Amino acid sequence: MIDEVKGSGSKFHGAGREDIDALMLGTGRPFVLEIQQPYIRSLDLSQLQAKINQQEMIKVDELQYSTKAMVRYLKSSSPDKVKIYRALIESTEDFTLQDIEQVKDIGQREINLDQRTPIRVAHRRVDKIRKKVVTKIKVLSWQDKLLEVEISAQGGTYIKEFISGDSDRTKPSLASLLSKELVCKELDVTDVAD
Repeated sequence: MIDEVKGSGSKFHGAGREDIDALMLGTGRPFVLEIQQPYIRSLDLSQLQAKINQQEMIKVDELQYSTKAMVRYLKSSSPDKVKIYRALIESTEDFTLQDIEQVKDIGQREINLDQRTPIRVAHRRVDKIRKKVVTKIKVLSWQDKLLEVEISAQGGTYIKEFISGDSDRTKPSLASLLSKELVCKELDVTDVAD
């Protein structure tokens, strides 16, 4: 892209910052690519999109010009943004039918969270309590010590910590609601919606 506009550099602004092991599935991640000091300021975006989509590793859809306001919105954790995740959860003991029914019941109402900055990111983030909302939990499958769920939550929610409790830094957590020791084994984003 930099070559196309003869720019001096670029910055990628994406919606969300998942862990390196989390996949972005579904319709993909909204983003803005900022080209610094472009020499050419007008491109045929449909032609550029077709060129990008010839690659195997990346595909783009609805390529369009953007504004600084869009960058600010993408970087915000607006309550309007809802992210949908698929999580594979492991328990230290088998999940019972009663546990599954409890998750289904919990998942039908909003859960207001107090999330203190997680231990795993405390070295690079301000230590504060964030108010977040989990809007829905849907059970996809379960067997023995494994439970697969779909979680819808406000953008900026730490999902792994909502599951485990993060040494009681997220309240409530799924672990505390079920009175079980839980860990998130896999986490993928399946959609980002407004």
